[in-house]
Amino acid sequence: MVLTETKLSEISNSCIKEEDLFLVELKSKKGTNGYQIHLVVDGDNGISIDTCSDISRCINHEIEELGLIDEVSKIEVSSPGLDYPLKTPRQFKKNIGRQIKIFLDSGSEITGKLIEFSDENFIVIETKKKKKVEEAKIQISEIVKTKIIPSFK
Repeated sequence: MVLTETKLSEISNSCIKEEDLFLVELKSKKGTNGYQIHLVVDGDNGISIDTCSDISRCINHEIEELGLIDEVSKIEVSSPGLDYPLKTPRQFKKNIGRQIKIFLDSGSEITGKLIEFSDENFIVIETKKKKKVEEAKIQISEIVKTKIIPSFK
């Protein structure tokens, strides 16, 4: 059996057993020593290092069971850090109420408080301009990248 992106995705999703966890990103790269696999997993309530380790061990076990162990040289499972851009609808929903910075395909940037994520492919943020609070509705298709602005209050 050959390790394909589809098979790797199936294995990864089967190892993410808790309902509040979800796959944010899956990257694999074939090098001279075999595949290097990197997963970014998040949770509605965050994710622990122990859980990342459990997922990594599960993926390794599944790959070994399928006889693909010779093809894989490294498996890395991590959580998205604060500097990691929001990519999935669940990440946007999880971060409602937080300050974010949005980079638009027009080249402009908007900073504000995420107050809504719609399944109809838009978000609403609250911005302050000259002490006036305004709401901006932004289409997801216009967003290049969204980052959380950490609060140290």
